[in-house]
Amino acid sequence: MPFSLYLAQKTLNWFRNNQLDAPPATIYISLHSADPGVNGINNDVTTAVAGTRGSLPSGNLSAPAASALPGGGYQISNTAPVLITSSALSAATLTYFGVWSAASGGNFLAYWILTTPVGAQPGDVLQFTTGQLLIRGL
Repeated sequence: MPFSLYLAQKTLNWFRNNQLDAPPATIYISLHSADPGVNGINNDVTTAVAGTRGSLPSGNLSAPAASALPGGGYQISNTAPVLITSSALSAATLTYFGVWSAASGGNFLAYWILTTPVGAQPGDVLQFTTGQLLIRGL
């Protein structure tokens, strides 16, 4: 999972003895029709598809564990489902998700491609079941 420009800069400045921000109590999930880019603003269809970002309290994330994905590294995953009710203004094909520090605005933290594209239709309930939302760091 690529970290955002914001998180990469914060991490690199940490090496320079700068304080990291307090972790978010809740993370928020955006939906994208293609690569969101390092600032998370590209191809964001969250408002059109769901009206708002999905939320997950940080306490509902697993402890870091070795990743079985190609390239290895470490990952955390959701220990509770993340539900996003679609109020779609139009249908969309979702291919990426983003991770944010706030329900609106906030700091873009990271993103990743969905294993399988998802077609969203009005009224759909989009769900990351337990263990499906992987946040990976190398």
